[in-house]
Amino acid sequence: MHPDDRLSLEDERKRYELHRNDSRDRGYRTHLLKVLDPLRDYISKGVALDFGCGQSPATSEILQQRGFTVFRYDPIFAPDEALLQHMYDCVVCIEVAEHFFSPKREFSALYRLLKPGGWLAMSTKLRTPDQEIETWWYAKDPTHVSLYGRETVDWIEGAWGWKLFLSSGDVHLFQKGHLGMA
Repeated sequence: MHPDDRLSLEDERKRYELHRNDSRDRGYRTHLLKVLDPLRDYISKGVALDFGCGQSPATSEILQQRGFTVFRYDPIFAPDEALLQHMYDCVVCIEVAEHFFSPKREFSALYRLLKPGGWLAMSTKLRTPDQEIETWWYAKDPTHVSLYGRETVDWIEGAWGWKLFLSSGDVHLFQKGHLGMA
C-alpha cells in the first residue's frame, strides 16, 4: 500500500481494538493451532517470541502450555523494544506480515531475532495468480499494507538463507540457516 493511503497510528490502533481474539474461543484457537500444531513437529520447547501479539495472549498461552518460555512484542500493544535485542529459538508471527510497512526491513529484523537453527512460524494469506486484487477481501482490510504470493514466500526463503519446511495454505514454517542477509 502506498504510504499516503495508510491509516494513522490512532486509526490503526482503533481497528485492532475491534479484534476479539480470545483463547477460550474455539474458532480462534483453531485458527492459531493451524500454525502452532505444525510447528510442534519441528520444535517442542525453548524461548519463543510472539511477534505482533496484539492485545491477546492466546498464542503465548498455547506455547507456554507446550513448554516454551514466551515473550510478547507488539509495536502498539506490547512495545517492549528491549525484547528485540535478544535471540529466540522460535518467533511466531500469526497474521502479522500483512501489516509490515517495510517487509524487507521486518524480515531482516526477524532473521536477527532467531538463533541459528531457529524457527519462524508465520501465517498470512497468499494471493493466487488468478485473484484480482481489487476484489480480494484480504486486500480490503485497510491495515493490510503488504500482500504476498507464493513467489514472495520463495523469495523470503532465498534472500535470508532460510529453509522452508512447510508452506501450506496460509501457514509457512522457516528454519534459519547460517547464510543469507541480515
